[in-house]
Amino acid sequence: MILEVESTKKHYYKATDPNDPLDIAVADVLNSLQCPVLVEIERVATGEYLVDRRLKLRVVNGDVVIRIGANYELFSNYLRNLYAPFFIDESNRLDTSIDKLTVCVFLIILLAFIYHFITVC
Repeated sequence: MILEVESTKKHYYKATDPNDPLDIAVADVLNSLQCPVLVEIERVATGEYLVDRRLKLRVVNGDVVIRIGANYELFSNYLRNLYAPFFIDESNRLDTSIDKLTVCVFLIILLAFIYHFITVC
């Protein structure tokens, strides 16, 4: 893959071999993924790419897939799992107002327990 970085710092991937449909599809997957960090990928042979290890990719029903055991997984899902720490999922983000409320309630309960312990002893 050839990487071209635009002035907005968004990563743009371009197929190494513009005549290879798989290479074009891999570039499309990388561009649609919108990973906030650079995805390190290198084409080592036709249908073989080096990401975190050597991967054999192919196109099945218009999707780029990787063989995992006896099954196929979408290449985009594989990359999302590999680069998961860099993706921010809004549904899993903690609401800071709830966190502050939880801390306040905990502190009130703790102070009540300490007060009760001091007055009893």
